[in-house]
Amino acid sequence: MSNNAIITIISGRLLKTANIKGFRGFTLAEVLITLVIIGVISSFVISPIIQKQRELKTVSTLTKHYSIISQAWLRMEQEYGPINTWGMSNTNTGMVDEDNNTILDESGPELIRDRLAKFLQVVSFHSDSIEGKPVYRLSGEVHDNNLRDPMMVLSDGSVVTIGWYTNGGVSLSLIIPPFNKITYGKNTFYLKGSANKVVPEGTPDTNGFQSQCFTMGRSCTAWIIYNKNLDYLHCSDLSWSGKKKC
Repeated sequence: MSNNAIITIISGRLLKTANIKGFRGFTLAEVLITLVIIGVISSFVISPIIQKQRELKTVSTLTKHYSIISQAWLRMEQEYGPINTWGMSNTNTGMVDEDNNTILDESGPELIRDRLAKFLQVVSFHSDSIEGKPVYRLSGEVHDNNLRDPMMVLSDGSVVTIGWYTNGGVSLSLIIPPFNKITYGKNTFYLKGSANKVVPEGTPDTNGFQSQCFTMGRSCTAWIIYNKNLDYLHCSDLSWSGKKKC
């Protein structure tokens, strides 16, 4: 029986009771109990609607920013040339320090940030809302204990981070507010920037969606942009060659 049918039955019984000859009205306790029942049932109806609206807003925001970032990227390379001609070193130097920590060279990501920022509406290179925060996988596990990539805060509050530069390509992420929990596939989405193009992670010609979207949440970006949903949050049998929504 649907929630709407239950509410209708309850309302009908109340009206029937009210029409009984000599009926003097409901007690306060009866009214309160009825309101609680209706409230609980309504929550089951309204919550999914609110969740769906939030997901549609995420689709819209990600799609818009992907277009903006792609256009800014092309303008940047028109002025400075393809990024693989800038003479940047790989972020991972292949060396470790005395404590066996990987030694990173972040001069490449910082240069990309500085040049790309000229073609975006950037208000700051720092965000107290996300810097140093952990990043979570869809499973709820912590993936990174300390978000510290070079970043740009855009005029609408969204944040673009510049990840590792490796062999002519760099990972970019878009983090959409609110920032109460930074989670791959929910409010954090990855793009790949290389010479003359920016592409969303997890495109149909890669295995990223199946291998990482469901397990990590990282390679869900292309799915959202092309299929206009976040249904991988609700069912696990989606695929580029088959089912596209729940």
